[in-house]
Amino acid sequence: GLVDKMYKFGRPRLMERGVECCILEVIDQNQRAIKVYKRIGFKEIGKRYCYTGSVIAHQKVVLRETTLKEIIKLFDDGHYAWDNTFATLKMAQETYRKYLVYDPEDDALIGYFVVNQQTGYLAQLEARDEFWHHLFSGVSQICPTIKINNIHWNRTGLLRFLDDNGFENTINQFEMRWSV
Repeated sequence: GLVDKMYKFGRPRLMERGVECCILEVIDQNQRAIKVYKRIGFKEIGKRYCYTGSVIAHQKVVLRETTLKEIIKLFDDGHYAWDNTFATLKMAQETYRKYLVYDPEDDALIGYFVVNQQTGYLAQLEARDEFWHHLFSGVSQICPTIKINNIHWNRTGLLRFLDDNGFENTINQFEMRWSV
């Protein structure tokens, strides 16, 4: 009952600060926690997927290190969990390196990725027209193995690419929302 008490205590304080909802991820196998969150009033709104694996270069690409400011001009972060949004990445600037990936033949922008080179954690990645082989060829120049957390359920092209290319689906999570 500790979680129930915590939310009962916190709800008025959240409301007076203008908080309208809480969103969390819970491991989809953790039925006990899911039951508690549902009892409090959380509702499942989707699923998130986590992967790890070795990166293999399939294409020749050109990498250019860039800034988060430049990425924000070019791309949207609407499908990232809170811990990988542009706002959160701004607070962790020194932790991540940012790269734009280009086609070497026509210098066309393929996509970008944001990575912690020490851990191999990919915080964000996008490939125009789902050129995932090209994008991951760029990633392979920086990190031989990677981890990606909380991939949005509607990113079917990326999920299919990861599954088809030997990446391990390590854990799945439900995204749950509670209206304050």
